[in-house]
Amino acid sequence: MKQRVLLMLLIAAIALSIAACGCGEKSIYGAWKLNTEKSTDIQTWRYRKLTTVISAEKDGLVSVNNVWRNKGKGEGAGSWIDSVAFKPGGDPVEFMVDSQIWQENWYMGVLSKKDVTRLVSGSWVKEGRELKTVIEQIVEVSQGDATVKTDRHFKLNWCGDELTVTEQRSSRPTPVVLVYDKIEATK
Repeated sequence: MKQRVLLMLLIAAIALSIAACGCGEKSIYGAWKLNTEKSTDIQTWRYRKLTTVISAEKDGLVSVNNVWRNKGKGEGAGSWIDSVAFKPGGDPVEFMVDSQIWQENWYMGVLSKKDVTRLVSGSWVKEGRELKTVIEQIVEVSQGDATVKTDRHFKLNWCGDELTVTEQRSSRPTPVVLVYDKIEATK
């Protein structure tokens, strides 16, 4: 009898946890806003807003759009968008670099080399919930040009309301962790 009551309490606790979560669609797809309190502390993020939109395209392509908005006014205010589309598990895709803003390290003054290609590839770890991408590109640093590889691991929490992106660059020994909150669609 005691075990039956404990089992029923456990089941009720699990059901309440799921209901309390307010879980919506449990998918990596959607719009995400950077939560600076939970992310690696990069001072310049305090002055900019970063959102990411991940969407499914035809033929299994995944599109990742990063949007930076500067909160300030005057010079430097505005936004910048970086978009890539690739087929998870498919061949790497080449994109022409047309801006010197290097999205993986824009806060350190490292610049993208313009008019060269960058390679983007990715694969699902758990389809719709966990994705790994690899980006290789040439950047300009004070010592000259360098090729940098960035591995990104996108992982959705079990409730589907938080996305953690862990970036590991070949030029940096420690990872950068970006935590995003789901942006609810307005009706």
